[in-house]
Amino acid sequence: MRIAGAECLSRIVELKVPVHIWPRRRDWVAKVVRWLKREGDLVSKGEVIVELELEKVILGIESEYSGKIVKIVAKEGSEVAPDSTLALIEIP
Repeated sequence: MRIAGAECLSRIVELKVPVHIWPRRRDWVAKVVRWLKREGDLVSKGEVIVELELEKVILGIESEYSGKIVKIVAKEGSEVAPDSTLALIEIP
């Protein structure tokens, strides 16, 4: 049922590289190894959606939001710095 004048409200949020995965230095970079989800896929909060390689360790990065991936900013094989944007997620 649609209510007259009602609009579907959603917003776009950034999924960022967590700063806490880096040791003391903030000038290190990680490599995007593999995306487990694609643009247009639905994700749940806490779901691992991308793998990053940091110091020869593969880390699964969880989504902080439930919603839909609208854009993958960091492509597989690219290097990312702390707090850089990995993807944009549309949340209701």
